[in-house]
Amino acid sequence: MIRLLAIAPEDGWAFVRSVDRILLLRPPYGKRRHPSVEESTVARAVAVEGFEAADRTFPDWPALFSFLEERFLAERRPLPPALAPQTVERILRHAPSSALEGLLDRIEHDLLPSRQWDAASELLARFLAVDAPAAAGLRSRAADLVARCHQMRSAAGQRRQRLEVAARAPLTAAKYGPEEVRKHAARFKGGFFSDAA
Repeated sequence: MIRLLAIAPEDGWAFVRSVDRILLLRPPYGKRRHPSVEESTVARAVAVEGFEAADRTFPDWPALFSFLEERFLAERRPLPPALAPQTVERILRHAPSSALEGLLDRIEHDLLPSRQWDAASELLARFLAVDAPAAAGLRSRAADLVARCHQMRSAAGQRRQRLEVAARAPLTAAKYGPEEVRKHAARFKGGFFSDAA
């Protein structure tokens, strides 16, 4: 039996217990080696990194992978039909400034907090590309939202990297803390001899 301990459905990551090990899974599930982690890594992922606690068992790996893929696909929300890419430009070109402000409010308060960064980026890119008088006064706010979207996506990626580092070196992470391990790893990004030659 395989027990699901925690999941981040928006990106498909999960922690599972199999026999006496806890593994960090991420897509594609069956095509890579999944690192072992400590219980403290799972607790931190739920408390700090936004994972959902779970307690569900599966009879085998294919059943677990199927469940994780279904959850991942269910969390990926497509744009509503009214905001499909081919109609966005036309709507933006003819919308009054109050409607455009409402769109930016929705991006800021709904899409970004719910981690729908692809949808937010797509809408903001089209917003910045449209040539309309009503949009002109809101361009700086849209550009700020693009920067915020990239920062949030980057921060989420960095949290995932810290979990990967902790998963690869659980004793080091436990002794020095994930932040110190991450700082040390950043020094070797270019390889051990990056300053030579």
